[in-house]
Amino acid sequence: MKESKNTFFYKTLFDIVLLALLVIPFNDFGLNVPVLLVMNRVLVDIRFLIVGFIYVITCVIKRMSKYHFENDILIDGLLIILAYKGFISIMIPLIVIISKNIMREVEININMDKFKKIYKKFENVSNILLDVGISLTLFYNLPFEIWDLNLSMLILNVSCVFIMIKIIIYYVESSKILNGR
Repeated sequence: MKESKNTFFYKTLFDIVLLALLVIPFNDFGLNVPVLLVMNRVLVDIRFLIVGFIYVITCVIKRMSKYHFENDILIDGLLIILAYKGFISIMIPLIVIISKNIMREVEININMDKFKKIYKKFENVSNILLDVGISLTLFYNLPFEIWDLNLSMLILNVSCVFIMIKIIIYYVESSKILNGR
């Protein structure tokens, strides 16, 4: 148990450092952050590429790990930062964060084990789509941006649809449990 607490602490600290890398205004401190021009069309801030590579690695580790851990701090923080910077719509972090809170409250108050298999498929698909969408956004939607295809937004929007379907399933099933069916 102690190992899992230490792992959680270091992972949380690592997530906070990654988020800080994106929000600290290095230029105000006289540190020039490299910016790349890709195909004479897209200016790419190297910080987003670094965080993107690390995020992809954490997603792969999360999928391969026998221990279940969430990237809630990192995912929520990245979505908020990406919305603030104008890369994505503000509705995406709102839907993701509010849905997590709703589902936690329902799970705390009601034994939801009876229907977890029903929404597990929606959860897996929405999580994978969310990870892919965030990764593409961190990589400036390259190479699709060159061809004017906003694939990252499409994937994030589809992920939000799956998240809303999960919420509806939660609502319907929790209503059945509360009404004694």
